[in-house]
Amino acid sequence: MSKGWQMFKKSLLYPFDAIRKNKIEFFIWIVFTVVCGQMGIIANIIIRYYSHSIPLNQSIYIEGSSGSFYTFSIALIASALGPMFVSFFSSKLEFKTIKIISIILLIIFLQLSGIIYAATQSKDLTLPNSNDLTCGLTQPIIYVISIVLVGYTFGVLKLNATAHTDINDESYIEKEDATVTTQAMATKEVTDDGKGVVI
Repeated sequence: MSKGWQMFKKSLLYPFDAIRKNKIEFFIWIVFTVVCGQMGIIANIIIRYYSHSIPLNQSIYIEGSSGSFYTFSIALIASALGPMFVSFFSSKLEFKTIKIISIILLIIFLQLSGIIYAATQSKDLTLPNSNDLTCGLTQPIIYVISIVLVGYTFGVLKLNATAHTDINDESYIEKEDATVTTQAMATKEVTDDGKGVVI
């Protein structure tokens, strides 16, 4: 396996390292973005249980049938795209390559989720017998993948240039080249060694 491929694989894991180093901030993000973002779903399940005695599995099925988990997944991914694009307007753009890859993945997954959601909602919906509450695997898979992808982008946005210097990123290479050029120019201006000896 080439050294470049190994470095690329290693750099893809760095956002998880950034999450590990920002555990409290990540926990707060999970609570307010993922959990609170589903307050409508949670409230519907609680209300159905206490006001109509609808069991949890039936209530989750009703939410799935109405596409609530697709809608949440789409909104979650869309909310992650904003900060990713905003980071490109930063005066100090770091980790450009991994951010571009993350944005591409998010956009593809957003479009895929939207198409699948539209296709499933266009079918006629009939509620089955309460003993036959099966739901396709597509919606839960998209739901879980969207949470993982958005968590990953949280880690991408938390990458630190000083802690992850070995990521093969154009912006980092350009920064290093600028530093080398500045140091080379500074050495040309030096005429003695500081002790009076002419160089």
